[in-house]
Amino acid sequence: MDKILKPVLLECVTPVTCYWSLSFIVHGEAELVLVFKELRPPMKMLVPIWKALCAATGIKGSSNTSMEDG
Repeated sequence: MDKILKPVLLECVTPVTCYWSLSFIVHGEAELVLVFKELRPPMKMLVPIWKALCAATGIKGSSNTSMEDG
């Protein structure tokens, strides 16, 4: 948990679909670390997890995202 710099919600767009993904920016890692590698949970499920992780790591949600309205 101390290596997590920030939890991040990303919108992933492909030619046929759009979905949300929860990732971590981790200290010492060059790339984002995906939380759900094979699952695509709905955004309604990801937002509370993201908010709890932000609170647990002492990070406020990004002000440039609509996730704060949940």
